[in-house]
Amino acid sequence: MVHDNLSEDNVKLKFAKQSYVLHITKLLTLLQPNKIVPCDLENIDEKINNNKQIFSDEVADDDTVATGITSNPSSFSSVESMDELCKLSDESFDASKFELHSILGMGSFGTVFLAEYKHTYVSSRECSVTKSVSRQYAVKSVPKHKMNDSELTDLMNEKQILSSMVNPFLLRFYGSCQTNDELYFVTEPVECGELFHAIYDGLSHADCVFYSACILLGIDFIHSKKVVFRDLKPENIMIGKNGYPKIIDFGLAKQLPYTKLSKDNIVRKYTKCHTLCGTPEYISPEMLVKKEYDYAVDLWAFGVLIYEMIFMQTPFVNNTDSSDFTTMFSNILQSAKQGILISKKMDKKTDGTPNARNFVTQLLSGNEKARLGNAGSPRGLLQYPYFLSVSGCENELYSQTYTPPSFREVFVGRDMDARKQVKRYSGDQARFRDFDMFLVPRDTVS
Repeated sequence: MVHDNLSEDNVKLKFAKQSYVLHITKLLTLLQPNKIVPCDLENIDEKINNNKQIFSDEVADDDTVATGITSNPSSFSSVESMDELCKLSDESFDASKFELHSILGMGSFGTVFLAEYKHTYVSSRECSVTKSVSRQYAVKSVPKHKMNDSELTDLMNEKQILSSMVNPFLLRFYGSCQTNDELYFVTEPVECGELFHAIYDGLSHADCVFYSACILLGIDFIHSKKVVFRDLKPENIMIGKNGYPKIIDFGLAKQLPYTKLSKDNIVRKYTKCHTLCGTPEYISPEMLVKKEYDYAVDLWAFGVLIYEMIFMQTPFVNNTDSSDFTTMFSNILQSAKQGILISKKMDKKTDGTPNARNFVTQLLSGNEKARLGNAGSPRGLLQYPYFLSVSGCENELYSQTYTPPSFREVFVGRDMDARKQVKRYSGDQARFRDFDMFLVPRDTVS
């Protein structure tokens, strides 16, 4: 029961905090923190640990959340070329043919490996001559014994969303297969670490604009597929060997519209999301107070991300205590009500103009309907002055011929000795009969 003397803002803040605390322990999808941020912008060498934890309010009435492992693949390049024109003869992945080389990440729902797979091709120059060609992949392994029916449904939904996400700024999904005990998600390997590492190594204004433009085009494609991403952050953006960013991890993505059996046992169609989920630092105010929401939450997170690229810190965190969610949530709600006031220091850190400050301010509008980019497609934002340095270069960005920033490569692989023993699955294998999928292009040209 809420006391009458509590203000409306305090009620909202108390609700948000209680909702978070209630579910955070059960619903964390990563076992280990993966973020360090500076606690003082004037002394960035002194850093404190900050767990960027994703969470989900699973008890929401009208919205289900995909439960995916979020360990980030980072690896060597896949073998994309051969000596001659060949046609792939494989029609599915055989899990036993994957050679696992190293561990790229470990999460509560499974492990990500750098793996090699030998495909069988038929040469077009030498009829009926078959050849084995190795390709490298990132393989997410999920133990079957951990998957209840609800989690399996969520994983299948994630797989379905991933299968439609073919875009140069998104992680490429190549298929899925299984062993008696594990489910495999097969994706491209992304070689050079998280955007997070690039941010905290320091980015120039041109670097920020480049990464922002690529990420924006990725968001535009996701939204064009009627999907809300819901967990945009530097840890979910990997940098490929060519220097271009890719958005990864669709574990919290939601397809709109969706249908669900309502409390009155009627199948209803919903065009908005209702679940409180994501990473606290990037959560929009409408999600925080559990209003219905849609694509605009990704635009809010995009604004937070640009701010972080510039200042090496997210805008609403308590500088002296990164685990102070009360202050963080209060700052988000206050900015939604009164508007965010960004320091003019942003002008000095960018191009000397208020372009970046004005752009981020409009992305962080507390009114989601008025939020910049919500009225049209996100790619239209490339016309704003903030993107002046890449103006007219959209085709070059898509073809990835635009020169990317230099960066420090970060490989996060671990020795296979750290692999945990997989528990034997003795349940009903029929539950997984629709899991396998194969999306590797059938023709390969050198």
